[in-house]
Amino acid sequence: MENKPMSIVISELKEGIVTIVNNSGLPLYITEMILKDIVNDVSEVSRQVREKEYQDYIQAEQKKMEETKTQEAIDMEKADE
Repeated sequence: MENKPMSIVISELKEGIVTIVNNSGLPLYITEMILKDIVNDVSEVSRQVREKEYQDYIQAEQKKMEETKTQEAIDMEKADE
């Protein structure tokens, strides 16, 4: 994607979808069913992405905490010497 503003990208996407729907020749009730299926698919993928991002965040925080504890232990050993 070019460095277009998000509002332009959204507008172009909407226009593209409307053009495809208008050119499909399908009855609107069929188009509605198709679009609902697409929305459901996109929602599921979005949920999966959010869950993965959350899990990655939790793992990164746990790793950071473990590294901090390890560094504190090293520092304490040096202080005892």
